[in-house]
Amino acid sequence: MRGDQRSVLTAAIRRGWVATNTRGGHIKLTHPSGAIYFTGRSPSDWRVGVKLDRDLRKLEAERKQPTP
Repeated sequence: MRGDQRSVLTAAIRRGWVATNTRGGHIKLTHPSGAIYFTGRSPSDWRVGVKLDRDLRKLEAERKQPTP
């Protein structure tokens, strides 16, 4: 796991996400609001930290908005 990915995951856990390892070599992140996100343990993209942070914050924001 890349250092930037690890720091984003640590911050996400502080915000309430729960990280579990899957049998297939991925990380499953679950938010108390019901949002679920999967990411790889050994990503090949050097922008993994930025993308992961963006995606998790987007999911958090979507879950906070009231449904019509």
